Amino acid sequence: FDNGAHNFPSFNAWRALTSFESVVAARDSEVDYVSTGFPERLPAALVSEDFFRVLGAAPHLGRLFTPSDYTSGAATTVVGYGAWLRLWGADPSLVGRTISLDGTPTVVVGVMGDEFSPPEIETGHRVDAWLPLVATQDERINHGFRALGVIGRLASGTSLETAQAEV
Repeated sequence: FDNGAHNFPSFNAWRALTSFESVVAARDSEVDYVSTGFPERLPAALVSEDFFRVLGAAPHLGRLFTPSDYTSGAATTVVGYGAWLRLWGADPSLVGRTISLDGTPTVVVGVMGDEFSPPEIETGHRVDAWLPLVATQDERINHGFRALGVIGRLASGTSLETAQAEV
């Protein structure tokens, strides 16, 4: 897939194609982190299920997102390694604590490994907070909403030409 912005209907259609083992998406975002002082605007990314698995990411502490993080309605985050050092002084007890992101109580489920560097087309910047990508009803059907970067991993034995023809 190219590095242009894609929509949820296309993303969901590509996920059903047999040429791909998996198709994942991400969207740039920002969140306000509020502790005891003024809010700090953090670069963030919203990521689809399996995003971290497909890209071979491993947490430094805690865990990455599970399917329930996308369906339970509970707000969860994986904080970036740099943010963990800068904002929380590398405190290992951050995992499991609740922080405020955009005024929403959000449970920190993990700290991303320092070596994880997603493709530039997916985030375009350092990420301090990873959040589950959950589409609204309108986003699920709106072809005009184009904000997703998409990555597909070819199924075993599938050529790039076959996948391109299927797309």
